[in-house]
Amino acid sequence: MFISTFQGAQFSWGTGYNVVLTSGAGGPSDQWLQFGCPTLTSTPTLDYTGLDGVPIAGTIITCSAWLNSSSLTGHPTDGHNWTTGVGIVFNLYDGSQSFVTAATIPAGQTWTKVSGTVTVPANAKTMAAYLALDMAAASEAPSLYSLAAGITYAVGFNGYTIIPMPTTAVPMQLDMEITDSVGVVQSPFTLQSQFQQWPGAEQWTCNVGLPPVTRGTSDSWISWYMALQGILNTFFMGDFSHTVPTGTALGTPLVDGTSLGYNLPTSYYLHTKGWTANQPAVLNPGDYLQIGVRLHRIAGFVPVNSDQTGNAVIPIWPAIREQPADNQLVILNHARGLWRLADNKRVWTERPTKVLGLSFKASEAR
Repeated sequence: MFISTFQGAQFSWGTGYNVVLTSGAGGPSDQWLQFGCPTLTSTPTLDYTGLDGVPIAGTIITCSAWLNSSSLTGHPTDGHNWTTGVGIVFNLYDGSQSFVTAATIPAGQTWTKVSGTVTVPANAKTMAAYLALDMAAASEAPSLYSLAAGITYAVGFNGYTIIPMPTTAVPMQLDMEITDSVGVVQSPFTLQSQFQQWPGAEQWTCNVGLPPVTRGTSDSWISWYMALQGILNTFFMGDFSHTVPTGTALGTPLVDGTSLGYNLPTSYYLHTKGWTANQPAVLNPGDYLQIGVRLHRIAGFVPVNSDQTGNAVIPIWPAIREQPADNQLVILNHARGLWRLADNKRVWTERPTKVLGLSFKASEAR
């Protein structure tokens, strides 16, 4: 039985393989050995996505596994050297699929540790794990096979490892802070002031407090504290009291990158498309949205309306960090951002039956 861990989630693999022929027999062909329990007919979906189930564009998935292809030999007709690999399959919004292999070994190789990375594309709708076994025809599956064990998946961004926050308790208090970087010089004679704003230098910070929790619940949070390793690793978090927009949110909003001047880093305006046309208040001031790993909020006091083509220009805070790709999904439900602890020191208070004082301060991971 194979055990795969994906940032805390655990899958148990059985022997009910589903071999899918993707090209004609008699020549080189790719057959994806989709593995799961015998009752499954497709690859299990990986669970580290946004809270609305959408893979987070731009995140890096590191796929690691022990692979064994010692029983996988060349094709009896053309002698092609088959390979065994591990990777991710992405289901895209246009209905197509993209199989991305992270690492492979050639046929005839004994147990080998492999590791490689896959970047989540901008137009990914869902994603799943797979083992890729290249072979000739489905009828040859009993004689041509590979083995895999210890398959693990870790998520990161810009070199940061992302540790998923426990869901065993909802914080009872969230103090959000926002900071802009504005310099000022005042004349000692006229008392007039000159201001200099540094676009892109804004930052989210927050204080999070949990309610008193039982020992079992507290263990998952304390373990999470430890896994963060102080300020080293990162995590996703949003506003627990504001999980859906108050606007109509009609349509499927996507990033509009049709112009080279759109959505540049440090811009306070996000160009979007895909809304239902001519809709008032698709988003209201104060609503949250997520682009990639970044959390933004609608700035100003005027609702965002879509035009006759379904486009909308959204004033946001903070400014755009990384330029998003054209057609990247704009996440509205359960919008989250990437955070890290503000201090290496973590403290909690224990009682015989309860753990109190689980709280932490965090800042946007930059």
